[in-house]
Amino acid sequence: RASASGGSRTLSGNAFTGRLQIEAKPQNVWGLNHALWFLCMGLGSGLYLNRLLFGIDVGQFLGLPLADVLGIILVSIGGLILIADLGKPLRFLQALRNVRYSWISPGAIADFVFLFLGGLLLLPYLTIGGHRPQAGFPWAPGTGLGQILTVVAAAAALLIIVYPGLV
Repeated sequence: RASASGGSRTLSGNAFTGRLQIEAKPQNVWGLNHALWFLCMGLGSGLYLNRLLFGIDVGQFLGLPLADVLGIILVSIGGLILIADLGKPLRFLQALRNVRYSWISPGAIADFVFLFLGGLLLLPYLTIGGHRPQAGFPWAPGTGLGQILTVVAAAAALLIIVYPGLV
């Protein structure tokens, strides 16, 4: 330690080496299962948001927007991968308990909200034999309730994309 007046000065940097760089360290916690989880969650939520915000669709299946169907399937697969990775999968509901202190809890809640509302919002689109039997649901497209639920589902999808980075 030295200063301009002959005293001491504090060097910044790594406490052990005194260098001003952060060294790369290999991680051994996350593997293929987490990569698949990130891929499925991001791709599924992205498909949903792209159709909703930009009108980018990939077709229809029984009248259902295929982007939404694939989005729900991919987020479900991602969730199952993560639950299987917990070691004790039956404890997955404990992930919902720590909302104030953990990004995992809001992320898990967003997963459930997205899956529930995404599936619910698909029902009015279902076309069987040229008819839409659930078209009269109160949350059908164009209704106020439908728009509110769509905004909540979109917010959940956005959080699903963002929260792995925050974890």
